[in-house]
Amino acid sequence: MAWAACFRTQGNYANYVSYVRLGCELVGAPADATYHPSVKRARASLAKRCRPPKAKHFVRHELLIRLMRAARADGCLAEAMLYCMAYAFLLRVPSEGLPVSIGALEGDRSAEGRPRAALFRQGDAIVLELSRRKNRPFGSTLKRECWCSRCEDTCPVHQLSKWIADKSLRSLPFESFTSSGVNVVLRHWLRSLGVENANEYSSKCFRRGHAQDLLEGRSHTAKILSAGEWRSHASKSYVEDADALEERCVAETAAAAESSDSDLE
Repeated sequence: MAWAACFRTQGNYANYVSYVRLGCELVGAPADATYHPSVKRARASLAKRCRPPKAKHFVRHELLIRLMRAARADGCLAEAMLYCMAYAFLLRVPSEGLPVSIGALEGDRSAEGRPRAALFRQGDAIVLELSRRKNRPFGSTLKRECWCSRCEDTCPVHQLSKWIADKSLRSLPFESFTSSGVNVVLRHWLRSLGVENANEYSSKCFRRGHAQDLLEGRSHTAKILSAGEWRSHASKSYVEDADALEERCVAETAAAAESSDSDLE
């Protein structure tokens, strides 16, 4: 019961019970306790007193511009570039942004050790290579093209390329950053910008914000899923209006089916 109380939802609790069971099986330890009736009772109790979900917050494009300008004004160029990169690539900042090194990955992308990430210019694109990523254990290669026609201040190609130009190969520009420290500084600038509920924001808000911008920009659902490398159901937790995304998927599926029928005719 005490352990169950650490979880926000019964689903998360059930997942971790399964992880414990699997761990026991892998090391040859008995897993009988994970099937005990008290485990089910704890889950049922948790379902009755589930905490309400946290409000979602988003760093949308307009707020990104203001944040980057505030960071630059304080002489914190690295933070400004981290925000630009997190938004452009829809990153999970602690595991995908902070480990970034300059220059392409070398050797086995799935090598043991901590996750690796590499940022570099390739032709007209800026590229981020990840040795592994959630649901993608063998890594990803993400490319972003120039969007200066939309906004020069946040264009990942030119802003990030200019920033890394004087960095030494294999250097780690965010080596001294921590996940909690990034959140503390982000909230400081949000408060200075007069953003409501600034203390409830975290680095995840960049990923959410770009997803929401894509949704409201009428981007095709496939583009939204590809940008964040989501499965369809996972993307719903990042947008403000999951119903709108669901309706978009249904409409696009229907349109594709109608087009296919017309071709057959």
